Amino acid sequence: MTEATDHVLLQVPPAPESAAIVRLVVRRLAPWLPPTALSLYLIALTEIVVNAGQSHAAAGIGSPIEVQIELAAGGAVTVRDTGGGIPPDVLTSPRTQDRPTGLQLVRSLCSDAVFSDEDNGTSVRLPYPGSAQLSNGDAGPLAP
Repeated sequence: MTEATDHVLLQVPPAPESAAIVRLVVRRLAPWLPPTALSLYLIALTEIVVNAGQSHAAAGIGSPIEVQIELAAGGAVTVRDTGGGIPPDVLTSPRTQDRPTGLQLVRSLCSDAVFSDEDNGTSVRLPYPGSAQLSNGDAGPLAP
């Protein structure tokens, strides 16, 4: 007997090109997302995957980045890395010249993104648009 699964688990290399692979898979597995919401969501997801790869490179880690893609509306994509983690002050401080813009971009596009420090890296959960507020400025069900 085969059990049904509620997610797909990808392991991608810690390289910027991996973001394209993740985008392609999410685009195929989440056809219910409206095009504008999907495009904005994929920008946030790209930022997270690229950051995870940079974290691995900075720490000299060659192990893959794990991407869990839930297969239902109301779900999320979770990206896990085993890099050095995100310093707490970067997560809590506003953008300045010394702070990266990427995390602020993710927060502005996916306000319910959840950043978690884990024993050996960072996990970021990005709820799908419609299951969380996506700040895209459009009128309709996805507007804040």
